[in-house]
Amino acid sequence: MKRYLTRGVSNLIPLPVQLYLWLLYDQLSKGERDWLQIFRITPEESHLNISHEQEVPEYKRVHQIYGVPSFSKKVYIIDDGDHETMLLADEY
Repeated sequence: MKRYLTRGVSNLIPLPVQLYLWLLYDQLSKGERDWLQIFRITPEESHLNISHEQEVPEYKRVHQIYGVPSFSKKVYIIDDGDHETMLLADEY
């Protein structure tokens, strides 16, 4: 399946974080994955917290990533059946 990301993600989300979000997305099997994945990124003292959520089936996990710049964003990955797109929530 083809994957895309928006200009906002490319400009504002560091590449290591983009790759980590795709990794978290891929850890859910296709049958367990909703069409909309939600990632809430919030800074902590020494790392970023990434809350990964979906509605159906209900899923929520919190992960940490270290060694990246501090920022706060909400990111979606949308699977429309033909391709998967990573975008900022305010680009939706």
